[in-house]
Formats: sequence, C-alpha cells, structure tokens
Amino acid sequence: MGVKMVLAALCVWPWASARAQWKAEAAFPNLAFTNPTALVEAPRDGRLYVAEQEGRIYAFENSPAAAQKSLLLDISAQTQGGFGLEDCGLLGMAFHPDFGKPGSPNRGYLYVYYNYAANPVLPTSPTVKIPDTSPTYDRLSRFTLPDGALVFDPKSELVLIDQKDKDTWHNGGGLLFNPKDGFLYLTNGDEGCNCGNTQRLDKSLFSGVLRLDVDMRGGNVSHAIRRQPVDGRTANYFIPNDNPFTGQQALEEFWSLGLRSPHRMTYDAQSDLMFIGEVGGDFKEEVNVVRKAANFQWIREEGTAKNPAPADAPGIWTNPIYEYLHNGGPAAIIGGYVYRGCANQAALGGKYIFADFVSNKVSALSFAPQADKGAESKGVEDLLTLPFPGDHHKNGVTSFGTDAKNELYILLLGKDTRIQKLANPATKAACSTTETTAQILRQEPFSLRALAGGLEITGGQGNYGVTVTSMDGKLLSAGSLRNRFEYRPPASAQGLVLVRIQGQGHAWTHRMILSAGGFTASSSSPTELP
Repeated sequence: MGVKMVLAALCVWPWASARAQWKAEAAFPNLAFTNPTALVEAPRDGRLYVAEQEGRIYAFENSPAAAQKSLLLDISAQTQGGFGLEDCGLLGMAFHPDFGKPGSPNRGYLYVYYNYAANPVLPTSPTVKIPDTSPTYDRLSRFTLPDGALVFDPKSELVLIDQKDKDTWHNGGGLLFNPKDGFLYLTNGDEGCNCGNTQRLDKSLFSGVLRLDVDMRGGNVSHAIRRQPVDGRTANYFIPNDNPFTGQQALEEFWSLGLRSPHRMTYDAQSDLMFIGEVGGDFKEEVNVVRKAANFQWIREEGTAKNPAPADAPGIWTNPIYEYLHNGGPAAIIGGYVYRGCANQAALGGKYIFADFVSNKVSALSFAPQADKGAESKGVEDLLTLPFPGDHHKNGVTSFGTDAKNELYILLLGKDTRIQKLANPATKAACSTTETTAQILRQEPFSLRALAGGLEITGGQGNYGVTVTSMDGKLLSAGSLRNRFEYRPPASAQGLVLVRIQGQGHAWTHRMILSAGGFTASSSSPTELP
C-alpha cells in the first residue's frame, strides 16, 4: 500500500456508521490472525483460506462457530514479510478453478504471490520497520496439495515469475482466475521507486496487469514465452495469443499498464468486470476497471487525465471510473468487491465496496455498465468509519474477501485480529432458499462414527447411497445406507477421503481424515441436488 503501516495490537472497538446504522462485527469471533492479507474459499472444499503477510496460509470451516484453524502452507522462512510496517510479504493467492476436481491434473494447485528472499530481513523491534531497500523478488509460484495429503508441500513450489525488486513497496498482489477465459491475472506496482518502470513494456514486469495461461494450452490459445524481463526470469506458463502487445518488442504478459500500487484486483461475474483499487501518490486515489490494453496513466497522470495522451504512450489512455482527493484525509484506497451476497443485498447489492487505509472509511460505489470504459460511477456513499483512537494507521483495512455465497469479509492489520463482516438492522441471517436449505441440511438425518480402523454411518429415513473416494477420485467403497453402513479400509490406508451420502433430493459430502486408527475428523458440505 502507498501509505506506511504501523503495527499495533488489535483492540476490539465498535465500528460506528456514518448513518448510525452500519457496523462491523467479528465474523469468526473464535479465530485470530496476524496481518491477514487475503481471504478466499477453495473450490469444492467448503473452507475459507486466509493468507498472512509473513508467509502463512490457514484454513478453517466457514462457520461463525469455527474455533480451529489449520496451517496449510508455511513459507515464512523465504518470505520477506512486512510485519505490519511494510507493503511486502505474502500478498495474494488463487486456487486453480479445478482445485479438488477428481481426475483433473490441476486438482491440487494453489497459486501464491509473495516477496521472496533467501534470507529475509527481520525488524530490530516490533516498532522499527525494515529498510525499504531490503532485497526481494516479486514471485508468483504454484504449490501442490498431494492426493490424500492434509497440507501443501512447500517443496512442491514451481516458480513462474521471479522479478528482482529494489524496494519493498508497491508490490500489487491482486491475483485471480477469470472464469470467462480461464487465464490467471496478476497486478504489480511500480517497484516502489521512480526506477523507470512505468509506461514501459520492454523492461520488467512492473506497473501493470499481467495475463497468463498457466495451463499452457498452446495452439490457437497461447504460445511459449518469447522474452525475459530485465533482472528477472519467467517460466512454466504460456502467453495468451490475444494479449494486446503480442508480437511487439514487449513483454507479452502485459494486459494493462500504467499502475502505481494496485493493491487489490477482483472480478465481478455479473457485470463481467475486473476492478482495481489503485493507491495514488500525492493527490488522488482511483477505482479502475481492467480493460484490454488500458493505460492507467501513471506516472504521467494521477487520477483523471488533464492532458491528451502523449503520442508515445502505449496502450489506450484510460481514466479511472472514480477518484477522490487526499485533502489531508483519505490517502490509500483498499479495494474492494462488488457485493453479490444476500445478507445485505437490499442495501449493497451491485455496489463496489472499498475502504481507505488512512481515513478508515468503508464506502460503496454505485456504477453502471459503460461501453467504452467498462463502467461509470453513479455516486459513492460512506458506510462507516473505523474509530480507532490515536494513530490512524493502527489496525487499518488490508483487504477484503468473499466466500462461495459471495458474502463479504474485511481483513484488518494487526496481531490477533478478527475477520469482520458488515451488518445493519436489516441484515438477514438466513436470506435465501439456498442458505436456508443449507442450514436445514446441516441437521443430517444420520450420524457418522469412527470405529476401530473404520467408519460407521447410522440413521436416515429411506434409502441413501454412500460412496467413499480418495481425493484423486479413486472409488474406495460404495453401498447403500439402510439404517447402517460400514467401511473398513486397509490398515495401511491414510490421508484425506470424501464420504458422499446422497438421497431424498439432497447430498452431504464429508471430508474425513483417515489414519491407522480410523477416521479422526470430519467437515460436512451439504448441497441440494437439482
């Protein structure tokens, strides 16, 4: 982020609303994190994953009563963390869309963007930040969850981008798969210095949005990498053939350019738009819509362009859809998702929710589709302000996240911080048929019990089919539940298995840990069958 962050222990404060109606409350009050930077729900998993700045990723059940989190990946020994004071560390993660899909070669893949250092620099005290010039690499890597394993293998790291970075600031970190084309999109900033990276496509992978084919499809879809960046190396992906600068004397990864510090980038399926919260320099903060070949003007302009595009500016000179001045107050935008959940649909549906790290305001931007620039602003309302006393840097918003139901979560800087959610008197606890059905389904008409070396399922009215499969899709057992079903695996079998019970128009999928002593844990993901 463009404003230096100061670490402080989290105090639990009521969040007052500008209209005396909105508040933020702990979504998972029994779980605490340290400097969380990203939150996503894994496909076919049902759990939420949270990345911490210092290089750890945890998973937990998406339930307000969740009280346990599991460490799924720890790369802190090679992550140049920011310790709440710097804009570096583990900044983004994205699961492959086929994650957890039996039979898919991509079923175990998680992509992570972080600042790599062979020997990370540590602060001399909790209040002293590391030097901005600490050497790092902006690294995009893939990690693999082996079939049947409970944690990602740190040794499985496959490096895609390793870009040497002279400064610990402006590292971007927006990372997502666009479901329309299947490509991976990544934002990176301007290296945190006036190092001649902006308005350049032929030097290094800074100051823009990158678009990659990590599936390496080839043919009429993509082609091999043709050019390496200065002070960097790239491998293990292809370049989409329709990237805008393909065939030019350029790094063909670029999809858009001219960005200073694009801390967050998110995709809204309903509008088919990608949004960036672009942290400004001395004057303005921006909300940008990602477009093919868009040039968002940095370093020549900040905010709405006052002058025509320079003749030598690559791409399409593009204004933000919304901007705001600093004026001694707001000075570091944190994007941001278009809200598509149901708990606050009436008040926030279809609005882009973002925050400002300095003013501590959370706001909602109304927008409408616009052919030339993707969208246009229809006004902004301030929802609430975080009333932290003293230094306004303490415990500021670092990011937002969503779950599979598109409910929105707010991540805060600090030690022992709680993930927050928005609420007002009209917020619905059970707000849709799907959600209501899921609540009913959790009251399963049967029970699962570990036997010595096995599993027993009892109960149920009527006939239910039962299958037990490994995480790679191999069928281990199948049968019918008529009051009782038993499965005893080989003594040598262990790992993660899926137990699916289906019948009466519903299905329950349990993730269970199989060890020599039998099944030791379970998490249920109920669904309604079509």
